[in-house]
Amino acid sequence: MPIVRFFVLVVIILSALNAGLFGFVQSDIVEWLVGSNNNIWARMIYAGAGLCGIYAVRFLFISANYVNKSGPKVEQ
Repeated sequence: MPIVRFFVLVVIILSALNAGLFGFVQSDIVEWLVGSNNNIWARMIYAGAGLCGIYAVRFLFISANYVNKSGPKVEQ
């Protein structure tokens, strides 16, 4: 599973960089790679990035469990 998590994080980082590049200079890496945003390959890349984002929501709950278990004990 660490390989899957690593792949998902890489895809999310690349997608965020692509979105930032598009926001700042209106240049799209996916469009540059496949030739058009209306291409089926571009749609598959965007769909894959979206699925990785959905899978990454799981990371929030995993890290929250680690923080709660390993955090300092507070007595009331």
